[in-house]
Amino acid sequence: MKTINVSWDQYISYKMDDNDSQPTVISIDFKTDVNEGLIIHGTILSLETNKPIGKLKLALIYGQLRLTIANLAEISFDNVTLNNDRFNQILLEFEYNINMVHMTFNGNAKSASLRADDKDYHIRFDNELFFCAGDIEVGLSGCLRGIYVDYFDVIDGYAKGSPKVNANAELKNCDRNGSIILEESEIEILPAMEAKLLDGIMDGQVNESEYEIILDYKFEYVGN
Repeated sequence: MKTINVSWDQYISYKMDDNDSQPTVISIDFKTDVNEGLIIHGTILSLETNKPIGKLKLALIYGQLRLTIANLAEISFDNVTLNNDRFNQILLEFEYNINMVHMTFNGNAKSASLRADDKDYHIRFDNELFFCAGDIEVGLSGCLRGIYVDYFDVIDGYAKGSPKVNANAELKNCDRNGSIILEESEIEILPAMEAKLLDGIMDGQVNESEYEIILDYKFEYVGN
């Protein structure tokens, strides 16, 4: 199982316990024809007090892709043009020791530092990280692939019944061409793509040039 189809009220999540290290890399690829919806979200805790301080939210909002981490940091990509005939790639990287976060969207990278008065103030995730729905806001509808939390393949974990993966509905593959099918109307709402692009990041069958942009970029620093 390489892809999953989600509607606005469906999610897949990755569960963490106290013995797990904090994720340093979170990635997701998506195709959609909608213009808004949550993509990634979860509760942020203070590492020092273990108390909630806010939410991490990554959302598509009418042409803007915006990441917020409580009231500590924000990164946005404005006037986003989505490639409806291919997957769009998002990569989040966290450097907890220096309170930095990096976000890459389709090869373009930006960075921000946490706005914390105390340089020794640090954050951690709560015990569950959601992809798409699961909050009071509408989740992104579309076809998802390449959901990784560090080296853990979330979609593969779902297919294999891993206890670290949860979902609020039975999730199915996107069709074999990567399009999303609405079951009630049987209408294809995303264009077809070459079947080879359905393979995950790690299986080596994707054109390597698609992923070189993730490895060879320069960060744009977002000031406070």
